Amino acid sequence: MPPRTAATPAHSRAQSRERGDVDIESARRDAVADYLLGGHFNTTIDRLFGDYVLADHPRLTQLALAAATWDRCAAAAMLDHGLRYFLVLGTA
Repeated sequence: MPPRTAATPAHSRAQSRERGDVDIESARRDAVADYLLGGHFNTTIDRLFGDYVLADHPRLTQLALAAATWDRCAAAAMLDHGLRYFLVLGTA
């Protein structure tokens, strides 16, 4: 299968996900964040990329922890005020 590009039609990407194709050669943003936060849902490539980024940005782990703490506190505050449905928007 040829490598995907930005010009690859969306339906082709959706069909390949349905077949269960997994890209194991690229770091995933969520898994790198998991690694920075001390989690275990990451792969070797995620950890390698995390270490690479940490070499240039040593405070990144502290910043990731602060962001995760804020998200957790914001969600708890919304629940305390009766909001049961909310949407978390991330960066693309």
